[in-house]
Formats: sequence, structure tokens, C-alpha cells
Amino acid sequence: MFARFFMSLIFAMAVSPTYAQQNSGIFQILDNYIASSVVYNKCGSNNLRLKSKFAVRYMNIITAAGEKMQKDNPEQPDSVYAKTLEDRYNTVEEQTKNALSAAGCDSDYARKMLRLYEVHAN
Repeated sequence: MFARFFMSLIFAMAVSPTYAQQNSGIFQILDNYIASSVVYNKCGSNNLRLKSKFAVRYMNIITAAGEKMQKDNPEQPDSVYAKTLEDRYNTVEEQTKNALSAAGCDSDYARKMLRLYEVHAN
């Protein structure tokens, strides 16, 4: 369900292909949202209210990132932005899963990411 939701988002939003821009500001925030979501889905409780609140805020971050990239690179076709966002999500997801696999759900890393998820949701 989330994958279908996410895929529809990436085709609706635009993200810059410029590497430097992707690693600062709104994109660092986006990475934190992605990573905390990955950890929450693996190690967190299944609190639907918290997940709903997180999803709304996550949408706001994706929208802000898309608006910034459209402003900074209006000449790029949406397909380039969508692919860039998809690749970014996959990279952050893989890195987070690897870190979590090494550390475990009872680690400081997991606890930090679970707290970050709650902060993002609230």
C-alpha cells in the first residue's frame, strides 16, 4: 500500500538532479523522514494515529522539496525529477536497512530514529 502511495507521489513531485542541492536543506530533512519511517516500520509500534500524522507531514516535506526543485530547475522534465526522487528513496532506504540490520531494533540508533519519527509526526 505504501509503495503504491509513494510511487504516485514521485510522479507528482519534482526533485532536482543536482547532487549538491540534494544533500542540503530540504533534502536532508527528507532523508531523515525516509530513514525514520524505515526504522519505525521495522521496529516501531503499529500506532495508526501516529502513522497518519507522520504521513501528512511527510507529504508536506515532499511537496516543499518538489516546489524547490521546480523553482531551481524548471527546464527539467518531470520524469527526471521523479527518477531522482525514487533513486534517493531507494538509497536512503537501503542505507537505513543496512544500519538497522547491523545495530538492531534495541540499539541507540533505532531508539534515536524512533524518537525522530515521533518528532516528525508531531
